[in-house]
Amino acid sequence: MKFTIKERNVVPTAIFVIMILISCKSAKEPIAAANQNKNKTFMNPPLIIYKTRKDYFNKVPVDLSADKKSVVSYPSPTDIYYKGELATPTRLADGWLLDNRGIGINSAFLKLTYSKYAMLAETPSPEFLFNQILDNDPISEMYSCKCSRDTAELNLLIKNNFTEKCFKLK
Repeated sequence: MKFTIKERNVVPTAIFVIMILISCKSAKEPIAAANQNKNKTFMNPPLIIYKTRKDYFNKVPVDLSADKKSVVSYPSPTDIYYKGELATPTRLADGWLLDNRGIGINSAFLKLTYSKYAMLAETPSPEFLFNQILDNDPISEMYSCKCSRDTAELNLLIKNNFTEKCFKLK
């Protein structure tokens, strides 16, 4: 079978185009699904609602190791803001607080207030921060909740003893 020059160029080009279309279609589907799942994950991250043993409302939290012998995570002075304001927690019903900074079950509070911490010229060392801890076990109760940041909705969850949308962490 003889092909003319025109026919020789058409067949490889057609095969090449078909291969690209097939590979693009199969590649797009998993990427689209991954992006959809990624968007769901980041759309409504869990909220942390907690109570403390004493009033640490204006104190900066840091995370301690599980044995509470060292500081493992802490903010830089520029990281203690939420929506342009100092990230003090939001007060809720019955002494509960909504975290705006990022705390966990191993968090401790420093002697430093948010405003004093924000004025630091540089990020302090973990050793310095460890020596500034007021209480290495300040959290009496903590819940992770999947809901909006709406204060009325959060107060309703508190009123209903966190029976919906929440998981007890501590």
